[in-house]
Amino acid sequence: GRETRGWLRVSLDGIKTKRQLSPWVTRGVEYAKSLPAK
Repeated sequence: GRETRGWLRVSLDGIKTKRQLSPWVTRGVEYAKSLPAK
């Protein structure tokens, strides 16, 4: 199918440990905080 604009997929190979996952979670949270309130 089509990719969703504004979304990012991270391969499971890149997030096998909490240390590898943490920056992606932080990035997602910071992005969500930057969006206007609904």
